[in-house]
Amino acid sequence: MLKAAALKAVAANAISEKGEEKKLKIKFKSDTIDKSVPCTTFERNGWVKTEGDDWMVGWFTVGTIRTMFHPDTAVRLLDNQMVNHFPNYYELCSKDKMAQNIKRFMRDTKDGADGAGVDATTGTGAYTVKDGYIPLTYNLPADYNIFLEEFKRNPSGLWIMKPRNGLQVDELRTLSATTAGGLCGG
Repeated sequence: MLKAAALKAVAANAISEKGEEKKLKIKFKSDTIDKSVPCTTFERNGWVKTEGDDWMVGWFTVGTIRTMFHPDTAVRLLDNQMVNHFPNYYELCSKDKMAQNIKRFMRDTKDGADGAGVDATTGTGAYTVKDGYIPLTYNLPADYNIFLEEFKRNPSGLWIMKPRNGLQVDELRTLSATTAGGLCGG
């Protein structure tokens, strides 16, 4: 996102009618503390903090974004404005939610999927897409029984487990029939 903002600013650094370079400063607005890493990085790169509505990059907390884009506020971004979050961002940024939304789209549109291996009533099963694959996802413990059925159907499979909001590579775990132990009744 920040790279895109910088590219927009470079494109905006136009040549004036007299042939002089017209330098445009990138303006940012933030609701975080001034010494936060993003704000410090912006300033080190020559960006200017503003308190007005003339900002190009907005670095806001999720709460501010929710308030800003609440239907009652009627706030809309200008073409040259970008923010670090968007309403319901977790619908795309969370792997299980993204898979769920893509599956819903594919189920609701005839052209969305070839339907191979898909149970039309439940929407479960592996979906194939023209140039990719959407894996099965489960949220444990809520989806434990569904996961267990699939695990038993595919005992030689390898499964990747990660905490719901885990961000670190060391939080990832692999699970197979030999390592499942008590989790899958083995």
